[in-house]
Amino acid sequence: MTDLKLLAAKYVLDDLDVDKLREIAVDAVCDGVDGRSMVFLAGATPADTPADLRELFVSALREQGVQLPSTLDAMVHLIQHVASDVAEARRSVSDGVGEIGYLLHCAEHDADFVGTGDPRLGLERVFALHHSADAVHSAQRRLEIDAAIIKECAAIGRR
Repeated sequence: MTDLKLLAAKYVLDDLDVDKLREIAVDAVCDGVDGRSMVFLAGATPADTPADLRELFVSALREQGVQLPSTLDAMVHLIQHVASDVAEARRSVSDGVGEIGYLLHCAEHDADFVGTGDPRLGLERVFALHHSADAVHSAQRRLEIDAAIIKECAAIGRR
C-alpha cells in the first residue's frame, strides 16, 4: 500500500528522485489512490519537465489530504518509519540503527536535532544500547541487546 505521508516526508528531505515520481504515481493508482493529479503524474511522459513532475506530485498529495511536513516533522516521520521496520523485522537492527544515525547526521544543521535527535523520539537509549554491544563478546548478550533495541524501536515507531 502506498504510504503518502512517508512519500511526502521523503520529498521534503529530497529523498525522492524526480525520475521515480511517475513510477510512484503508477504504484499509487494501482493501490487505489485516486485523484486527477496522481493520474496525470502516472501518465507523465519524458517531455514533462522535472518542475512539472514535482508540481503534479505536490498537487496529488494535496488532493489526498496530505500536506508537506516541515523538515523537522519529515525527519521525525522517516526515523519512526525506520524504527518500525526494525521492530517488525523488515530491517536488521544494525542497518536500522545505522540508517537512523545517518538521518541524524544529515539533520545536524537543524538546531532541533542536536545530539541524538528530536526529543519526541527518545533515541538516546537506542544508541546507548547499540554502542554497548561493541564491548560485548557473548552472543547471548548481543541477542539480548538487539531485543532491547527492537523494543525501543517499536516504541519509537508508535510515537
